[in-house]
Amino acid sequence: MLCTDLTCAYPKGKEIRMKTNKRNADGFDLFQLQQTKVLLIDDDRTIRRMVSMTISDYCSLQEAIDAQTGLEKIIEFEPDIVFLDLNLPDDNGHNILKWVMNNKPDTRTVVFSEHHDTDNLDRAIKNGASGYVAKPFDPKRMMQHICHTPKATSKKKNKWR
Repeated sequence: MLCTDLTCAYPKGKEIRMKTNKRNADGFDLFQLQQTKVLLIDDDRTIRRMVSMTISDYCSLQEAIDAQTGLEKIIEFEPDIVFLDLNLPDDNGHNILKWVMNNKPDTRTVVFSEHHDTDNLDRAIKNGASGYVAKPFDPKRMMQHICHTPKATSKKKNKWR
């Protein structure tokens, strides 16, 4: 079988290699992962392209280039997880994070920023962020966040198995 180089780490230290089969020995269901909706809100075209090339084969990905478009996509796409840049051209990512936590609290929101200062990170966590991915991003780190969304970690049996 062919394997990718992306892995997902579960809390108990188990590491799961994503294979071409539908379910591996640890019960990780690729079908469920592919049903996971991911929204990337980032104004950097290069970053959006890199993220798309990295994760679009593993999940349903949509992108937004600014805060307004991001909010619209959150409402219509209803993502399971949002990767959110803090510095957007039309608004501060912290404001979007607060909106998501107040209006879509089941949506995991991960801060996606090149600003590594602890004040920004602390503020994001206080506002409800599920995590932080630094730019330039690590594909494995992004996939770990995606793998831990409720939809991707579902243990339901795949009827097509």
